[in-house]
Amino acid sequence: MLFSRFGFLSEKIRLVFAFTIIALLLFTGRGSSAPFKVIWEQIDWQILQTRNFDIYFPKGYENLARTTHLYAEEANLLLSGRMHHHLSQVIPIFIYPSHGHFQGTNIIPFELGEGIGGFTERIKKRVVVPFLGSYDDYRHVLTHELVHAFQYDILLGSGFSGLFASQYGSNPPLWLVEGMAEYFSLGWEESVEMMMRDAVVTDTLPGIIEMTQGRVANQFIFYKGGQAVMNFIAETWGEYRILELLKDFRDQRGLTEAIRVNFGIEPEEFDKRYKMWVRRRFAEDARREFDHEAGRLISDHLADRSFMNLHPVISPDGKSVVYLSIRNFYPAIVWRKIDKVQPEPDYRPEREEEDPDEEILIQAGNNAEFYQLNMLSNRISFTPDSKKIFLSIRSGGHDRLILFDIEEREVLEEWVPPLDMVMHPQLSPDGTMAVFSGTISGQTDLYILNLQTKDLQRVTNDYFTEKDGAFSKDNNFLLYSVNRDENRNPESSDYHIYEMNLQTGESVRLTRMTGKSTNPSYYRNADLVFFTSNTTGISNFYLLDRTTSQVHMASDVQSGVFNASFDANSETMAFGMYRFQGYDISVSKAPAAPNDFFELQTSAVFERIRYPEYFVDSDVLTVEPYRPKFSPDFLFFGFQYSTFFGFGGFLQMSATDYTGNHSIFGFVDYLSNREAMNFSLSYAYLKKKVNFYVTAYRTMNYFSIFNLTNLATINDFLYFPPFIQNSVRFGGTLTAEYPLSPFLAVAAQLELSRYEEVFRRDFADNFRRPDIYSNITSLNYAVTYNNVLYTIIGPLTGWHFRWVGEQTLNLSGNDFVYNRQTVDLRTYFHLGQRYILAGRLWAGTVNGPQRDFFPWQIGGFNSLRGFEFLSLKGSHSFVTNFEFRFPFLDAILFGFPVPWIIQGFSGVFFIDFGTAYDSPSSFKGISNGRLVDLKMSYGLGGRMILFPGLFLKIDWGTPWDWQSSLPISKWAGIFSIGYEF
Repeated sequence: MLFSRFGFLSEKIRLVFAFTIIALLLFTGRGSSAPFKVIWEQIDWQILQTRNFDIYFPKGYENLARTTHLYAEEANLLLSGRMHHHLSQVIPIFIYPSHGHFQGTNIIPFELGEGIGGFTERIKKRVVVPFLGSYDDYRHVLTHELVHAFQYDILLGSGFSGLFASQYGSNPPLWLVEGMAEYFSLGWEESVEMMMRDAVVTDTLPGIIEMTQGRVANQFIFYKGGQAVMNFIAETWGEYRILELLKDFRDQRGLTEAIRVNFGIEPEEFDKRYKMWVRRRFAEDARREFDHEAGRLISDHLADRSFMNLHPVISPDGKSVVYLSIRNFYPAIVWRKIDKVQPEPDYRPEREEEDPDEEILIQAGNNAEFYQLNMLSNRISFTPDSKKIFLSIRSGGHDRLILFDIEEREVLEEWVPPLDMVMHPQLSPDGTMAVFSGTISGQTDLYILNLQTKDLQRVTNDYFTEKDGAFSKDNNFLLYSVNRDENRNPESSDYHIYEMNLQTGESVRLTRMTGKSTNPSYYRNADLVFFTSNTTGISNFYLLDRTTSQVHMASDVQSGVFNASFDANSETMAFGMYRFQGYDISVSKAPAAPNDFFELQTSAVFERIRYPEYFVDSDVLTVEPYRPKFSPDFLFFGFQYSTFFGFGGFLQMSATDYTGNHSIFGFVDYLSNREAMNFSLSYAYLKKKVNFYVTAYRTMNYFSIFNLTNLATINDFLYFPPFIQNSVRFGGTLTAEYPLSPFLAVAAQLELSRYEEVFRRDFADNFRRPDIYSNITSLNYAVTYNNVLYTIIGPLTGWHFRWVGEQTLNLSGNDFVYNRQTVDLRTYFHLGQRYILAGRLWAGTVNGPQRDFFPWQIGGFNSLRGFEFLSLKGSHSFVTNFEFRFPFLDAILFGFPVPWIIQGFSGVFFIDFGTAYDSPSSFKGISNGRLVDLKMSYGLGGRMILFPGLFLKIDWGTPWDWQSSLPISKWAGIFSIGYEF
């Protein structure tokens, strides 16, 4: 139902701890009040069935599916041998042709951010990966996710035992599962070296204790820090101990005992040995240039908590820099005035708390126009006049190229190439053309777009990964990076710089260094090529002199520098760098004289993962259309007995097909002593852009909706006098929901139901009402906009609007006829740290012949605190709440009977204002400076987190009529459990 008959009781949260939340999310297809999942393009699924894997792929992508099969089988041979385990079931693998398609998956209901490159669902062990343009990265991600499939098989088993183990089993720490996945899919390579080297030099290296407790600078350290721990274990005790640690965690049900059993030492001693191992590995790297010594910082992720500042570009006039960053929790394009660059390094970060030289040009992630900024695959270009920028964004289900006016803050023009993905765009020096990497049907090539004629030309056509295109000044030549070498292996992880003659189409290889040589550009003239390479194991800048074929090293930093950009005269450069476990932007003078260069160093050698060769047996490969196949995702049950209620029990379950497009959710509970049984059975069809839901239900209870699986009914039990009436409602609903964007949706619902309400006892007049026996046929409709950012401490920033209407129809001649309308507006302002200002306005009205049977009732814990629960009622009502939320206690430590800790305490100051009335003519809001029918209260409260977003709440409040209020000793104490509004 779109709403219930009590105004604020419509916000009840149906959950049983974490598992009921998961069950509801699996059914509804998204988190409560989270951005809507939009199916921009419907996928017609096919299945490539093999001995060990079922490869699910979109129709038309069979070549990518067959490549996936080969990679999966080779990874299976590799992992079976190294992990000493054979999979107990056929593993489903879902492949999506791009990250945009991947984000629309219904396999999990949660929103998938730009940084998520794949996942493995633990219940059905579905591996879900997008193709992101590179077969090298694709193989790594696929192997990484298959490691998780092996882990879940070891930890949980399969069948119903695996289902229950997934619900009740312990979860290993993130660094263990992700570190293992990185170790077995990558070994030891450049990225883990970069992060560990930086952690050692900056003294920010976390051990397993810090990582287990989540005390880390960024989330990616769980991957790379865990990867380093796995290498330490393998080098110190042997690789087999990694798997033993995982099994010991399963058997011992805890990390501490697993480390004791497996290594014979305490976790503290393990950390000491691990940190010493890492420090010894990088002891000599402190001599290299460090952050501000390589240039002047114009961003500081430590100060603004942005973590990522990427893809800088300096304007042709050298006066400003534009780059991608995180601002106010969302991706943003930041413009930064630089004017002059100090000839000597400035050891002070330039950015201040309020920086007049910095402006946010585009804020993304919280609006439909700029839904995503393609943070990891974007490049920004200035037009020759330094007044406009060119970049890629994602909105409306497509990657788009846009020309953005800096001064006017508007999109001047946009182009939508007919491709799965658009990556690494770059303008020509004269601003008339653009080059970018485009992916379609599992193949990435270079494309050139004429901005004036909108003609699109494909200039490469192969299975290698071309990227980072850059025009010469006359637009006749094109530099680019590609993983093509003598072996012609499209899975190669080594990238080289090539130059293409756009007149003839011929390409010439310019570099022959090991590692990744990327981001080339012409430097001052066509004979000098500036590029980035990690050939030494550290990403640094290099300059190729084509007249002498000499390569000069232009930087020598300890962590890594990336994405150099130059002004029109190649005098000033901007670039990204990794420092203090985050990415920042620096500017410096461009290298010119011989003393600006460093001595070339020996190339680093990393042992790449070598996959066993697998010979595909075509006889076992069959391709069939996908047919829905259901299996359970969640099963939760319980029972109780008391002399008052008698025997009671409940069951909740959910089942979905493998794509998640079809979902079934049901629950039933029973109380024998009161002959009360509630049930609900729902089916959701989520394959198309319009979502359809069908529900049959029966609720029989004595106040509101009582069932053993609803924690929110505890609130009703405390504040609503029990057993006033016996209510029975049964019927069904048909709902259609149409997401117009990730933030806006409309919905319509038809409900057919029978409603009976019989008063059981004599109570005061304000609770007495006639018995009700009626059918209700209603048409409901709703419009919802929501861009709120939800966190473990509740809503953080953004605003939410919802308008709901209901019109009943008198089909039998005796049905209730009424019309109800509600508006719910909420807004949140993040004031810094954990300080939040929250506001809510709710208003409702009911009209029609039978409106008196369905009044709005307010007052109490969920509306007007300080007033009796549901003490105000009327056909028209509104409530306004203002709250200032603040941190109170981080934790309380107890030493008896055993050491334990309670965390997550916060406080709130509140002001509530509202009313409920029947007749506007008799309504008297204020008289003689006092509130009469208008009601107001204020107070304070405490919160304790029970589960992310779910709080135990205690409020103390008093009514206030603008003249007087109760003494604090008489304030009403209000207890409840639920979400913050």
